[in-house]
Amino acid sequence: MYYEINSEWIELSQKLHKEPHFLLKRITPEALALAAAEDRIAVRRKGRGIIACCVLWRVLVATHYRYRYRYEIGTIFVDEPFRGNGLCKQVFLECIEKREGSPLFLITANQNIREMVIKLGWTEELRNWTKVLRWKRIVDPWGKRYPKDSTIKAPGKLFYNDFLP
Repeated sequence: MYYEINSEWIELSQKLHKEPHFLLKRITPEALALAAAEDRIAVRRKGRGIIACCVLWRVLVATHYRYRYRYEIGTIFVDEPFRGNGLCKQVFLECIEKREGSPLFLITANQNIREMVIKLGWTEELRNWTKVLRWKRIVDPWGKRYPKDSTIKAPGKLFYNDFLP
């Protein structure tokens, strides 16, 4: 698939790398441009810059003797001067619409996002999800999968919108 890495993806990547709670290893201008080309990102712009985004990340899962993609909402961002104006919910809902019918999951330590997804009807996994077989097939424990990524302080809470087979 053709995609163009332009200055907006470079600038967004730089903004995201300043945030303390993202899995930075996967946030590159190339990955953001590919997500845009595959319609897996929702953005809001002001002028020439992106001020809010939500990205669906593809996760390969082994299920019933075959591999399938599942989607993680892994990057929800609103530029600091624009926070508190409903942009987070807007890009989140737009992102969900891009994969309507597909099971989605989200891992977050951000209390505001936790409250938002619960109000939207998402389910919180109350067990230690890094040890539950159902989730281990989908999301490797963060310490095992990204041991050199010091940006992740704790696994966070896992939320899902449907059963992920």
